[in-house]
Amino acid sequence: DWLEDTILCEKSPALSSPTMSRLLGQIGSNDMLETINRFFSAWFRANGNPRALVSDTTSISSYAEKLNLVEWGHNRDLENLPQINLNMVYARETHLPLYYRVIYGSVTDVTTIVNTGQIILNLGLKSYTFSLDRGFFHVDNLLFFHDNKLGYTMGVPLGKAGVAIRHVVDECRVKLRRFNSALIFDNTHLSHAAAPCKISVPAKNGKQARHFTVTAHVYLNRQTRADQEKAFQEILDKILSEFT
Repeated sequence: DWLEDTILCEKSPALSSPTMSRLLGQIGSNDMLETINRFFSAWFRANGNPRALVSDTTSISSYAEKLNLVEWGHNRDLENLPQINLNMVYARETHLPLYYRVIYGSVTDVTTIVNTGQIILNLGLKSYTFSLDRGFFHVDNLLFFHDNKLGYTMGVPLGKAGVAIRHVVDECRVKLRRFNSALIFDNTHLSHAAAPCKISVPAKNGKQARHFTVTAHVYLNRQTRADQEKAFQEILDKILSEFT
């Protein structure tokens, strides 16, 4: 209906409302999967097979009742609605979207990146480095990148980090006090330290336990730390004042 009210209807009279419905139906069908994959492979080549990739997932709330991808899940907008998830891969060299896929709404971030990474490998991009936020952190994801000899930079949620990662943070505390740890990024003063971190993957499903080493980077924003300490002290003083 929208198309028929625009100039596009005059320019392309063959694109009637029923024709558009059939076209959109074909785009979302399994029969189009091979064509879509050929497009992404060609798009990778057109962008020079970029190596520096950034991936993230967002959720899109929906009132739709007939879309099988719409499911209840972690809603980032805190809306009381089911959703679908959209995973996007962006190429840093070209500043263009490189790949996307729509995912069931109940699937969490941490379980999507291995499938996305494998699809990109299968589509012809054999050497790349992923930048990912801490929502993707999981030992299975680290193992995927390690086994496929792919580079990655991934945030770590310290609340869910294992003993090895907490040990690295403790080890870097002394290094972060040194003058040569200072750097400036985007007009922000930071301190940086790095240390090796041994990752252990327990045996499961008949597979042997695995061990490998990664380089962990620890950054400290002194201003943010000072602000957080001040806010904590104010809260503590308020609580103590109620008992005096």
